[in-house]
Parts: sequence; C-alpha cells; structure tokens
Amino acid sequence: ETVNGERRERRVPNKPSTINRDLRTLRAALKKARPEYRFPGGAFFKEDETRVRWLRPEEEILVLEPMPSPFREIAKLAALTLMRQGEIRQLRRADVHLEQGVILLPQAKAGARPVILSEAARKIVRQQIEAHPGSEWLFPTPDGRPYSREQVGKVFRRHARAAGLRDFHFHDLRHTFASTLVQKG
Repeated sequence: ETVNGERRERRVPNKPSTINRDLRTLRAALKKARPEYRFPGGAFFKEDETRVRWLRPEEEILVLEPMPSPFREIAKLAALTLMRQGEIRQLRRADVHLEQGVILLPQAKAGARPVILSEAARKIVRQQIEAHPGSEWLFPTPDGRPYSREQVGKVFRRHARAAGLRDFHFHDLRHTFASTLVQKG
C-alpha cells in the first residue's frame, strides 16, 4: 500500500485470542493496583471454541506416527518436555546429560533452564545421539546443520492437516504436555 508516496505494509489485525490475552494481562495488572476496579463486561471477544490446542492420544498417533524421522522425534520430544521448537531444533549434544536425565538449555526464552527427561524422552534423545555420533547437534540435517523453523513447520502442518486438524500448531504440543500432566493428576 502506498501513502503520500511512501510504501507501507498492510497491518494484519490481531486475532481475537491475542487481544483477549492482552486484555487478561491488563485486567490482572489493574486488579493488583486497584482491587475494587471491575473490568467492563463485554470487553473480551468471543473465542473460537472449536480450535484444538492439544492432542488426544488417538490424535497423537494420527499426527505424529506418520511423520518421517527426525520430524516425528522432534514433535514427540516437544510433547514430552514442554520444549519449544527452536530449543529442540538447535539442541546441542553438549547440553544433554543423559546420566542425570536432564537437558540444560543455556538460552531458553525465559533464560537458562533445565528440562527433566521422562523415560520416553530419554529414549528419543539416546537414539538421536547414537544415530549422529559425530554431530554437535542432536537433530542435524544431512549436511550437518540444524533444521530450519520452516522445514519443521511445513512437515508438522502437513501431517496435522492430514489427520483432520486445521488450526493446530507445533507450539500446541506444549499444551499437549500440560494436558497430559493434568490428566495424570
């Protein structure tokens, strides 16, 4: 779009869920500062109740099992550990401590943090280490570099859609992990 001879990008409006998240943050801040304050009714957008944000066990089989390796293992590790896609793609062998059952992420989104590995997660990590003995990366491409966000996202979206999930994102695997924990008590 051009305005006064200058090229401007068209701004995509925020999704209702994004606006609601921001409004919840504001509401929480206002509640701390002024406990008597009441947020106006009708301020929030109606959320899409049909959006799937986690995988049920039968959906895990439909989405994850048909994926080619190592994308299947990357997605499974995300669902088992709460790790983000970028943390897994760029995971270095030096950050993995199988004997202790932990991965130490030096630069996670919220700072350095440990990731405790379940037995299933340990199995995936062990198999990756054995499959790529000379690589510094846990999930290297054939030419030895980490996979790109686009590569992982494209494979994941294709398999999620093939399983009938239209608006399911790689990030939602984090919700799968949390939902599984809640269901197990």
